[in-house]
Order: sequence, then C-alpha cells, then structure tokens
Amino acid sequence: MPYSNEQINYFRMIHIVITIFPRALRELFKEEWRRFYGSEWCDRKRDGEQFFLRESFPNRRRNREALKTIRNGDSSKFDSTVLFYCILYSDSVGVDLYNRNPWKYREIDRLRDLRNHVCHIDEDKVKYSDFQSFCSETIACFRDLGLSTSELKAIAREESFATDEVVRLKAELKRKQSAVRKYEQYFLNKLSTVKKDFNPTPFLEKMKDQGILSEREVENIEKQKKKEIKIAMLIDSVVYKGTEVVAAFLNLLSETDKEVASSFIDFLSPSKQMVPDDIRRATVKYPQYYRLVMRTFTNDICKRDWDKLNKRSAFFLRWFPDEATKLFVQVELAYGYNIQGESEEAMSLLNDTIANARRAGENCPRIIARALARKSLKLVYEGKYSESRALAEQASMIVSTMESPEEQIICQKRIADCLLYEDGSLHSKKEQLTPVWNTIIELCQRNQDGVPRSSYYLRFVFADKARLHLGFSKNGFDCCASSISDLEEAEQCVKRLEEPDLKTDSEDTYTDAFCLICKSKIAFDKSKAADVAEEVETWQKEALSLYDKAAAACRSAKNNGISFKLSSLKEYLKNGQQSGN
Repeated sequence: MPYSNEQINYFRMIHIVITIFPRALRELFKEEWRRFYGSEWCDRKRDGEQFFLRESFPNRRRNREALKTIRNGDSSKFDSTVLFYCILYSDSVGVDLYNRNPWKYREIDRLRDLRNHVCHIDEDKVKYSDFQSFCSETIACFRDLGLSTSELKAIAREESFATDEVVRLKAELKRKQSAVRKYEQYFLNKLSTVKKDFNPTPFLEKMKDQGILSEREVENIEKQKKKEIKIAMLIDSVVYKGTEVVAAFLNLLSETDKEVASSFIDFLSPSKQMVPDDIRRATVKYPQYYRLVMRTFTNDICKRDWDKLNKRSAFFLRWFPDEATKLFVQVELAYGYNIQGESEEAMSLLNDTIANARRAGENCPRIIARALARKSLKLVYEGKYSESRALAEQASMIVSTMESPEEQIICQKRIADCLLYEDGSLHSKKEQLTPVWNTIIELCQRNQDGVPRSSYYLRFVFADKARLHLGFSKNGFDCCASSISDLEEAEQCVKRLEEPDLKTDSEDTYTDAFCLICKSKIAFDKSKAADVAEEVETWQKEALSLYDKAAAACRSAKNNGISFKLSSLKEYLKNGQQSGN
C-alpha cells in the first residue's frame, strides 16, 4: 500500500525516536556513569544491582518497571523511557548531572520533550514543515551533545519505508505511548491529594525567576490545555531536581497559599516513615526553611493529626538538604510526642537536639532555647513546675540578647504555664501572669508576619486568661462563683478567641469546645449574681444549653484535657444547682 508524503514524514519521526534516540541515550548514560563512578558500565547484572541500590525508596516505588530492566544490567534492553529515567531522574546519575552540568541536563531533557511530542501525535500524518522543524531541532541537540548527526541527516532525506519496517515501528510506538501514558498516569493518580482548584499558571514565571523551572519547562507547561496535565508536568519538572529545588518550590507556594503547599507536601511525603534512629543522626545549624516547617507542623499539631505529623516529618527529612531543618523537625516531633503523652521519646529527641546544637557554634542558641522550652513542657505535664520554670528561664536568658521573637514567645509561654499551675491565690497569679501575657501578646502582634504560629500562641494566652478568671486550676473549677469583673474579663477573652484571626478553620475543635465551656460557666455565674428570679432562670437555662453544645463539641475534639474541663463544669453546675435549691 503506497503511503502519502505526510505519512512518510510521520514514520521517519517515529524511526528517529524509536531507533536512533535509544542508541544515543545509551552512549550518554554510559558516559555519565563513567564520569561519576570512575568505572565502565559493562552490561553486567552487577552494574544493574549497583544502580538499584543507589536509588531512593520513592524512586524505587515510582519507577519499579524501569528498575526491573535496569537491574539486569544489559543496556541494550534499555529503551528511551528507561534511559531518560537513568540520565535525568535517577538518584544515581540524574541529580549529579543536574547539579554539575545543568546545560547538558537541559539538552537531554530537550530530547525527552521531542520524544514525548512524537508519542502524543494523534494522526499518523505530519506536515513537511513540521517534520523539518523536528529534524532541525533534533540535529542541533545531537550536535550540542557531541553525538553523531549523520544518521539523522540520512533519515531526513529518505522518501520511502518498507512495509515490514512500518509495522515494526507502529508496534514499537504503541509500547512507547503506553510507557509515556503510564508515567503520566502515575502523577495524575496521585494528584487526588493536591488542592483541587490549584492553578499552576500564576506561579510559573516566579518559578523561572527563582531557577526552579527553566524557560523551556515553563513554555512546555503553558502549552498544555488541561490543568491536570500542567500540574503533572510541573511535578515532573520539579520533583527529580534534588532537594534544593523541591524545598524552594514548596517555600514559594507556602508564601502564597499554605493550603496548596500543604497538599503538595502530602503528595510528596514518602509512604515509609523514617525511624527515630535515622532522625537522630542529624546535625544542626539554624534552619533555612524555618517558616515553611512551622507553618506545616502547626496545622497538624492543632488538629492532633499525629499520623500526618509523622509523615510530614519524614518528608522534610527526605527532601530538605540542610541539616538544620532536619534538627528543627526533631524539636517539632518532640512537641508532638509530649502532647500525645510519649514523654520519654520526646526527651530522647530533645537531648539529642541539644547535643547536636552545641556543635553548631554561633548558630545554635535558638535551637538550644527551643529544645529547653520543649523539655520544660514535659515537666509541666508531670507537675514539676519549679523545675519546668527553671528550664524555661534558662532558655529565656539564652535568647534575651538576640533578635529571636518566636523563641522569646515560647519561653514566656512556658513560664506562664508554670505560674498558672503552681499553688497560689487567684489575686497573686493575676499579678504575676498579667505582665507575662502582655509581653507574649505584644511580641505576637509586633511579629505577626515573621512568626507563623502567632495566632496559635495568642489562642493559648487568651484561653489561659479565661481559665484563670473563671477559677479553673489543675483540680478543676473552684467551687465559688467568679466575680463580675472576672466574668467580664473572661468574656472578653472568649470574644477574642472567636475573632477571625484566631478562629480555628474547622468546626468542633478544641478551641470551639473550650469557648462553649467558658460561656456556660459565665452564664451560670451570672445567674448566681442575678437578683430577679426570671433572670436567674434565663441564665441557668442558657448555661445548661451551652453545656450540651460543649459536650457535643468535646466528643468531636477527642481530647483528654477538654474532656476534664467539661466534667469539671458538669460537677460545678450540679453543685451550684443543688446549693440554689
């Protein structure tokens, strides 16, 4: 059957991609392997095993089909899909090539784009001008990479193809198209975790300016019509470029939309968590990506989502290059362990953090202060308030001579915790705590942009103030009703907790339950102060109604601390009603 000129153009393009590309890529792969490891790739099984062992677990999972072929070692069986993985995306060669010779990396990536372009052609026809453009770009790319162009030029001049060759090329093309679709499908399947309304287009120019994407990568992404393919190509371009690029990518996203950054962290998080021994090998300097770490973990800690906290800590340890970030993650993990009640594990991590921080020289004070403040928290939970306060004051002294607002806030918060729980009269506690709380509020307001957890710390302060003025201690609510001035102060604190900048994102959280408990106590105490029987009845009804709402919110919050406050409120209301009868 005779073929049209446009069909012959199409077959020639297929031949170049399927026959010539793999031979050229095989040559480039062996050249890079020799340059990086100082030995020849001899097509032995031993070579394939060495390659496999150098690959990370995410790469082994994502590219398991390619690695089955690679482990055999015979490069003659490597098609272009496998070879592009070896050269561009592998831990064994790809990361080194990108860092050492980005120009060469980009040229090989151009070949990948050309291969993908051919695999995505819908019809088996190509215009002569398009074919010539394809040949010119391919020849230029081969020439830049020091590859022979004679065979390419010969194919460009061919005017016919044997039927058997066409059949072979079509069959091989189907396999190539299937490989490309499977590769893209891997990302598209995982995109279910990425925020649904995320549009990558507005970020592309910034990513190019910051060196996250190349100009060609931006152009290729912008060409795509489907948003899902744009996102897949964006991830394809970023995820294999090494930890510095991934970190910069997430930092850029988090500054614009923290939900998008959070969803990408979930996407990239490894399924196999790192064990504590892996974590403890970290050494320290002050974290480069401090704000991103804090924004990420704050949400998980607020929601008591410990599984996500562990997964995300594994993510930071896997992807972020600087050891300081890894050490800071240890402090956050210890914080999570403390809240969960796993205090021994928390102390082990914190002790290791301090030991490593002391080797960091002038960069270590913030890390030591934060770790000491977290150790102080553990002692608070154990009721050792004087010891806890001593550690908190030691941490406060370390940061007193430096510009480090978040460490100052944490140290002051820990001192306030000790004062709040230590024995003493309500009046003396107010006198001691008011200046400490005012310091925390001022630091949070003054450094709102620089302290990712400012709203988190403010919630603690206003909640603690409300508890104190309502007579709540470690033993529960005081049996005596609060004064009118205390009720007014507590009411102001609850209103502050419900303002937009402090309101939690989801309903029925710990803070929602806490506010309802406070409102119920305030209403009941107002009934005690009322002189008119109707007012007494109205306030008591409101108190009981708010108690029921608080009970429902506590069930959703699933927190022992808030459950204790609720049971104490129940006892207080019961005793108050009995004394009133």
